[in-house]
Amino acid sequence: MKVGINQSHIVGLSTQFIIVLYNIMNYPEEFSKYDSFYLVKNDGVRDISRNNFNSMNMPHISDEKWDSLKNWWSSFLDQSDEGITDVINIGLGGLEESIESLPLYDGMDSSKHHLYEKLRDVQKEYFPWSADLIKRVDDEIIKLGINENTLGVHLRLSDMTKNSKYSGIVMRANTMEEYVKCTKHVLMENPNINKIFVMGENENLIAEFKTYFDIPVVNYEDCLLGTLDDEYGFHIEQSTFILDAKYWFDTYVDILIASKCHTFLASLSSVSHNVIIFNEVLKKLYYTNDLKLKTLSKDRT
Repeated sequence: MKVGINQSHIVGLSTQFIIVLYNIMNYPEEFSKYDSFYLVKNDGVRDISRNNFNSMNMPHISDEKWDSLKNWWSSFLDQSDEGITDVINIGLGGLEESIESLPLYDGMDSSKHHLYEKLRDVQKEYFPWSADLIKRVDDEIIKLGINENTLGVHLRLSDMTKNSKYSGIVMRANTMEEYVKCTKHVLMENPNINKIFVMGENENLIAEFKTYFDIPVVNYEDCLLGTLDDEYGFHIEQSTFILDAKYWFDTYVDILIASKCHTFLASLSSVSHNVIIFNEVLKKLYYTNDLKLKTLSKDRT
């Protein structure tokens, strides 16, 4: 029996996907009665776009446009709506009142790898990647030369940098200077690394990041990226991007390329958490929360 899943929490798809996996893992008595699942084009993403458009007095997304949009889940998952008998709605599913309650947010401690593995097992069983996604990832890995000596970096800036509502949550790297310091710290501890794969949401920030290193810094160039790195511009672009199936396909190309890196510098982001979940070769995990403290402390001595 196949059932559709509507994940309506107002967060991006990378967070929604973790919530879906966590629900299925955490509530086997509720989900074991189904043979397969289909993730529907859900209102959670629509509401993000609506909120952003409304707050900036931009044209509201019409029902007609919404109906014409492709299902973004189907852009990177091998799924079909054929044979669906019902649609169920899920929320945070035991993650309490805030997505920050998800155990993955607790410092991304490597001791929690058993949790990552369980979530990965759920993905493998119920949500296989699409053939197009796998081919693109494999082609890019060859093209970019990703191997065990490549450092993966998630450059999470833009709205996280400029938006004051995030201040005080964690001591994360929130400037380019801090990201560069964190990355150089990882390079110092891992002299075998001879290449960096960087992923992010803004092409100008990625281009700037590349200028700080003597070793090659590469990225997935066909990715749909923003060009406005202030908070206002970021939300304008994101409000359009998140309704585009290509954006989410590109996001998961980035995620799966980074998941082939044996060393990864993560940020406070569900995109980083996806990388960790789907990485079966991860040997060393760093996160900017911790490294920012270390690099700042070193500067003061």
